[in-house]
Amino acid sequence: MASILCFWKVGEGVINKSYYLEESRLKDKVVAAVTLLAISCLLHYSHLFYVIGDVNNDFYLHYNWAKEFSENLLAGDWYPRWMFHGRYGLGEPVFITYSPLHYYVISFFGFLGLSTWNSMQLSELVPNFIFAWFVYLAAISYISHRGALLVAAVVLLNPFLIMLHYKFHGFSWGGVAYLSHGMLLWALTRRSAFKSNLNKLAAVAIGLSVGAHILSALMNLICYSFYCLAITTKFAGNDRVPFIRVMTNWGLTVIVGLLLSAAYLFPALYNLDYINTNAWLEGWRTQHFVWPLFTQTTWMAFQWPIPTPAIVMFIIGSAYFYIHKGQFGRFTLPFFGALAASAATVFLSTELSYPVWMFHNPISQINLPFRFISLSYTLTAFALGFALHHAYICHKKYWFFVILSSLLLSFLTGALSLYKAAYIDAVPLPSEVLNEEYTFKSIKHGFHDPDYFSNCAADTDQCVETYGSAAGFRGVWEYELRWAGPDYVKYAQKGFVNYCNEQGMNCLEPKRSGTGLELVISLPKRMEVVLPIFSYPAWKVAENGMVLEQIIDADTGLIQVSLEKGDHVLTIYWAKMEVEKIGLYVTFSVLVLLVLLWVFGRRRAFRY
Repeated sequence: MASILCFWKVGEGVINKSYYLEESRLKDKVVAAVTLLAISCLLHYSHLFYVIGDVNNDFYLHYNWAKEFSENLLAGDWYPRWMFHGRYGLGEPVFITYSPLHYYVISFFGFLGLSTWNSMQLSELVPNFIFAWFVYLAAISYISHRGALLVAAVVLLNPFLIMLHYKFHGFSWGGVAYLSHGMLLWALTRRSAFKSNLNKLAAVAIGLSVGAHILSALMNLICYSFYCLAITTKFAGNDRVPFIRVMTNWGLTVIVGLLLSAAYLFPALYNLDYINTNAWLEGWRTQHFVWPLFTQTTWMAFQWPIPTPAIVMFIIGSAYFYIHKGQFGRFTLPFFGALAASAATVFLSTELSYPVWMFHNPISQINLPFRFISLSYTLTAFALGFALHHAYICHKKYWFFVILSSLLLSFLTGALSLYKAAYIDAVPLPSEVLNEEYTFKSIKHGFHDPDYFSNCAADTDQCVETYGSAAGFRGVWEYELRWAGPDYVKYAQKGFVNYCNEQGMNCLEPKRSGTGLELVISLPKRMEVVLPIFSYPAWKVAENGMVLEQIIDADTGLIQVSLEKGDHVLTIYWAKMEVEKIGLYVTFSVLVLLVLLWVFGRRRAFRY
């Protein structure tokens, strides 16, 4: 009889009648919003007010990218594809391949007058708050306000997210990508998620995820596919969710979400052959599992203590669901689906999935198996929210204590990680960051010293490659163009002006102009001139409005043009490739379609 009563309470959502009053719900949401915003601010308090951090080489890379991305926008390039400071100042096509949305958010805060550092922190703080808010909305649809707020707080202060903020400052998957992950969870767990052929909100979440961090998007698609598969095998009351309807909805949603990100995704995929994709195929991916028993431990914190609360929550949630199966009523679908998606993250992050990482396949492109723990924390905490609510309603005191303890374990581990990273490991930032300068400023000056190569050979500490803060300036391995020649470093070290002097020409320093560069050159005779930028299919060289013929210099991989005797003012500009234009048209068309579907859907709902 007790089980029947418990099932009825869960199925009908009987908690507290006052909970359903609009005034109470509004008050609860205000409390939740303030609490989650406060936690989000706490995550970045030391960054914003003490300007300290435990930075590594990856930080310098993303800091320099973010700074130039904002400057390129101000220069008139509304979609900067090229990082001009990369590859020793000769540039590289970073944002043809790397997702740009996070850097737009940073630039937005920069336009408000904030420094690049503070803009980077706010581009994580604000999306983190929105991420937790989506998790809260997903949970509040099924469980009490207190339970939903606890779940949202736990996922917001999870140890993995702390590590992203304090060990990998400025990573897009710690900001906008997490936001899209929370939005996708909310979109798929709503009551109306699979009532039509297309989940428009989920499609938008997928589009945002791809535009924010392509690897996070791939993880989302993998894990939430397991969610959709799982819910087709369970009952919600007496209504069985048809397999075809759910999977058709999910498939169409994924397609629309990918098309929504076509402005970035199409050129990224089409131009992959131009860069060094072999950099993504190294064998070190098989040394980055969590809880490794047979493979090498390369980063103790990431592989053992940081993911442990996630596996604890997964085991407890799975055990509770199995022992009390058939008692969850309307909780069944989201509870089981979240556990199934969690199981996928645990499998793919551990050595159980070792064979998957041994050969070239879409999953192996994620490179680091422990990345999946970023989803484990959200999904397992969300599932435990149902278990905690069920245990409370059904007076299962022992289970309630165990479930609550596992959630608090995750929260406490995150809090301790936050304290250690923010107040023990953190140090003052480099002066270049404080002064709003590129972090390679001083190193760049030494690089252009005439004796650089001899100094570097005599003392490797003088080499640009040894400086962590030179990340971005020396270039990223995977973005080296396949036609880059052996002598481009020598050319870059001389600089354009010195190169011209050696060739008997007179040149001014290159200037940024619009999407490219402006060059002023004076020649004593007709000459072949190698310009200070790598060749790429989108680059055009023009003089007085006339596009010049160009070839790739075999020794360097840079643009080479033939110029007549006299003075020349050349403009190098980015002319959108056809694949870029197609991507933009597709993104715009899909966006318009989604808006029209939403408008007509609202009209029809209002009419009836």
